[in-house]
Amino acid sequence: MKYIKLTKQVTLLILIFSVSSCTNQETNHTSQITREITINEDSFGEEYPAVFLDLKNNSLMIYSKDLTVINADLWIEPKDPEIAGLTKESGGMEHVGEDVLLRIIDKNLSDKDISSLDLNTFQRKLDKSKIKAGLVFAVMASDNSLYKVKIISFTQSEQEIKLEHQKIK
Repeated sequence: MKYIKLTKQVTLLILIFSVSSCTNQETNHTSQITREITINEDSFGEEYPAVFLDLKNNSLMIYSKDLTVINADLWIEPKDPEIAGLTKESGGMEHVGEDVLLRIIDKNLSDKDISSLDLNTFQRKLDKSKIKAGLVFAVMASDNSLYKVKIISFTQSEQEIKLEHQKIK
């Protein structure tokens, strides 16, 4: 009788542990939201065909010569093309947060492997010749968050680029 009672208790503990593990995996999975943003001629102001992208809020900031403070991560100019991380002083404007760094990565690299990349291998901007649909790159953002970014589509002549990004850590 004691053996049956002990077996039921062990089974109950295993069941509780299994349910709790599944819940944690689900929570971790749902916290990694993939976001998309399209940048095109409608995104630009009248002064210059480029924008600042804030990855955390998935929002664009229009370039203006009157800007004094930038709270974003990337400078994106589809026509040039250029994708660059913002630094403490970007074009005479004060950048909020840390310098932003980028690195082209293999599209099949796991989140764990991306998280362990050496920051000394990151750069301030992407090589223009590499900017095309399908390119995947890591971004160490201004708030020290790490993002995986993929160029979904890119048409230089139409000044349009569609990005997908996901926070890794």
